[in-house]
Amino acid sequence: MTHNATKIYEVAVIDRFHAHYRVEAADARAAADNWGHGEFKGRDDEPFDDEGPCAVRERQTYGTWREVPKSEWQAVSGIVRFDDYEIHGMKRLPSCHGLEEELVGFVIKNCEQVPDAEAEFWSLFGHIPRQGLDCIGDFETREHAEEVYARITGRRYGRPS
Repeated sequence: MTHNATKIYEVAVIDRFHAHYRVEAADARAAADNWGHGEFKGRDDEPFDDEGPCAVRERQTYGTWREVPKSEWQAVSGIVRFDDYEIHGMKRLPSCHGLEEELVGFVIKNCEQVPDAEAEFWSLFGHIPRQGLDCIGDFETREHAEEVYARITGRRYGRPS
């Protein structure tokens, strides 16, 4: 089993007030994304209009703190990172008669999620916070979908028990 080392970060967050949370994470971006799971360390009494991370500090070996540049923890503008992934067996539904012929150059495939034993293919989905699932790709085998997941995340896909 591979163990990913984590570091300690302090994330300053505007959450109605300027608050600080202690977060254990693999990197600064993960700390900024998951500040809500951290330990509340205190707040300033000045309210703010915006909410979300505004600064990240990384705890150093000798107990000092390093200010992490925004480029290391701030998400790319307009892009929301996936916070989880799912792999599902899928099956194509019969197409609506004539619909595909009307759409020149496009083919619409209506699909539904099915148990693996009934699957024609497998889809890898990324979960977008507060939005739902987005299909990353379709694969002929579950193993191929899991391999792509491992390449994206750096870890093996965990099967439900």
